[in-house]
Amino acid sequence: MTAFESERQVSMRELFWYFLKLGWLAFGGPVGQIGLMHLQVVEREKWIAEEEFVRALNFVHILPGPEALQLVIYIGWKKRGCLGGVLAGLLFILPGFITLTALAWIYVNFGKRPEVLSVLWDFAPLGWRFCSRRWSGFREPRSRAPFRSRWRPWPSWPSSA
Repeated sequence: MTAFESERQVSMRELFWYFLKLGWLAFGGPVGQIGLMHLQVVEREKWIAEEEFVRALNFVHILPGPEALQLVIYIGWKKRGCLGGVLAGLLFILPGFITLTALAWIYVNFGKRPEVLSVLWDFAPLGWRFCSRRWSGFREPRSRAPFRSRWRPWPSWPSSA
């Protein structure tokens, strides 16, 4: 029996609940989202084989656009056809859309109230923290890149290196 023959059929109901749950729980960017997909779809549920997942992941890396969403659409299409792909893609982006729409509605309707502003302003330090962590990743440690030049096309961030 080959790896592709061991793949199991997936009902539309399973597809619906899994991708809705993935959309709500998948924080951490595409790396985290793709990791969660691999864990569930390949290792636990065995919806697709490891080789096929890696091939699909390699393919979505060369396409423009969000990799995790493209991979979700591919898995949905592979298991339940065009309807499965559309459903998986919509369910994956729906939680983010609902969250951002709710925050925008709260801000537009109650944004002048001090208690709402204080809660929304509490998100600012988190945003700065995430950005600073991202910026600190621009500088590579010497041990990881011993043969690379120190020249960068962008200005150096203030650091102690």
